[in-house]
Amino acid sequence: MARALVLAAAILLSANSTAHAADPQGYYTIQGVGLENCEVWLGERLSDGPTAWYHQQWVLGYVTAFNRWVHDGSDVAINLPTDKLFEWLDEYCHRNTEQNLSLATEAMVWALRERQP
Repeated sequence: MARALVLAAAILLSANSTAHAADPQGYYTIQGVGLENCEVWLGERLSDGPTAWYHQQWVLGYVTAFNRWVHDGSDVAINLPTDKLFEWLDEYCHRNTEQNLSLATEAMVWALRERQP
């Protein structure tokens, strides 16, 4: 039993070391609506149509993955409601309409991490 616990702990610790997975040049594959540009994000947000929900959920999934695999605390957006996250992206996307949603969301989580105590 003790050997299994030690093995499980070793696996968990080694899994944490791969948190910044990408190729040697730092490239990684973006999936889903993260490929769409900020102009699409803004259009969806303004229309508040059914596909706006997909974009918002993609962003929240990104934040969740960041919390799990990168952030040192439990929530990089601590005490910040989701509508404020979306407003941050709105402002960023107004300035960077050609940027894809993935890179915009990445910029957001790193900015949020900088404000951590």
